[in-house]
Amino acid sequence: SKERIKAEIKKTALAEKDAINKLGFLTTDEKKAFCDEIDGLTEESVLSIDAAKTQSEVDEARATSNAKLGEALARAERKNSENKKANNDAAIDELKKKLDAVKNEINALKFLSDSEKSTHIAEAEGIFNDAEKKILESKSFSEVDSFKEIATKGFVEVSDKAKADDKKIEDGEKGALGGEMKSEYDKIIAEIDSLTYTSDLVKNELKIKAKNAFDEFNSATDAAPDREGMAAAKSEMLSAFDGIKAEAEAHELAFAKSWAKDGIEGRADEAKKKIMDLSHLDAEQKSKFISDLEEKISNVDSHVDIAPDVATVESLREVALAAILGIERSAEEKDGEVFVEELMPLIIALIVIGAVEAIIAVGLFIYRRNTALALMLPMAAPAL
Repeated sequence: SKERIKAEIKKTALAEKDAINKLGFLTTDEKKAFCDEIDGLTEESVLSIDAAKTQSEVDEARATSNAKLGEALARAERKNSENKKANNDAAIDELKKKLDAVKNEINALKFLSDSEKSTHIAEAEGIFNDAEKKILESKSFSEVDSFKEIATKGFVEVSDKAKADDKKIEDGEKGALGGEMKSEYDKIIAEIDSLTYTSDLVKNELKIKAKNAFDEFNSATDAAPDREGMAAAKSEMLSAFDGIKAEAEAHELAFAKSWAKDGIEGRADEAKKKIMDLSHLDAEQKSKFISDLEEKISNVDSHVDIAPDVATVESLREVALAAILGIERSAEEKDGEVFVEELMPLIIALIVIGAVEAIIAVGLFIYRRNTALALMLPMAAPAL
């Protein structure tokens, strides 16, 4: 009967609409459009059956209805397949781009070894391959979105882990380099402190320069993006330290020369005074000894000026002091000789009068001069 056939058509339409609504790669609008089309075809079929005059017309209307409903479902399924391919291709392409981005991030890391980078990249590729397989097997947009989300989260985790490993290596290497350079800094500070002749003021200035160089190294190392930057920071600090050491050596040499000259000059002045105070040398003799002294000092000073190092300066100072002492003793010896010559008439007079005690005192004259003379003069007075 017509009612039975119409019921069959409606049942078929309902089943097809249910199948369409279950297609995972049709949008809501697309599902509605296909379902509306089926509703329209169903209504058209019912009207055709109602208008049929013969069984043959009823059968023809039923066959037409089934064909059109089947075609509508087939088109919905084709559209679902087309959407699935387009959506999956887009999803896989999106994940491929994210994978490439993760690879680039990992390869750009400066402290991981190639082997360590390969391990992280292999993990990211595994996440991509698993997601691609699941996407191709997926049944709906929501499943694809879920697999994309899981893969994206996995990529982030791999990237974060690689960066953390890289940072750990970076911190370790920078810490080791910092310790190495701290030792160099301590060493140069100790060298500055050990300077013998340099003033405390200049030493402090040198220490400040060393501290600034070390601080700049630390800042540069902290900011260094790679090992090349760290090496540059180290090289710059060591170069600065070499300059400071050279400056310290120059200051030490300059201060040593000043110290040597001051010492030589002070000792020379002392010797000059002693020579001038000698009682028995005349002015010409004193002038000759002082002239010799000044010539020696001038000669040594000129060598001190061009001395290449502190050891040479110290040696020249000792030479100068020895020369001054030699001239001083020569002057004293000459003064003694003159003194004895001056005593000869007195000695002869003492011998003539047989003044034994006075003769003994002659020896004291030679070694104690003025004191001995004070003892002898009263006894020698009658003979003189």
